[in-house]
Amino acid sequence: MNLKLIIKFGVLEKKLAKILDCYKGKFAIKSFNPLSVYWFKKYRPDFIRGQLSQGFSNDNILKKIFLKNMYFNFITKPDFISYDINALPNNNVQKYRDKGHVVLGWTVNDKKKFEKGKKYCDNLICENFDIITK
Repeated sequence: MNLKLIIKFGVLEKKLAKILDCYKGKFAIKSFNPLSVYWFKKYRPDFIRGQLSQGFSNDNILKKIFLKNMYFNFITKPDFISYDINALPNNNVQKYRDKGHVVLGWTVNDKKKFEKGKKYCDNLICENFDIITK
């Protein structure tokens, strides 16, 4: 994790919270940064929070171990996980789902990913993909 992200932690979250405090519609926040998810848990516990994650195959060892496997979720307690469909299956994602938590798969843009997503996720984030078949 980049040290600059840790030092500036809370600045963007506070600004976003101020905007969302006035918003009347439904929304959810999600982030790759568990510190952001934690900030919203602490200061806006009623906001729906999601932890974004992926395989982090080309990243440093800390991201590979901690962020890929969402080891901070026991502290941040996200309402859902949004996981890269290309990095599934993942044992920790499945354990989270087995406990009754929601897993969203991103980004589905073809039939193969759609079929994979139905197997490993509760819902899918689709882009440029028509799932309606005749």
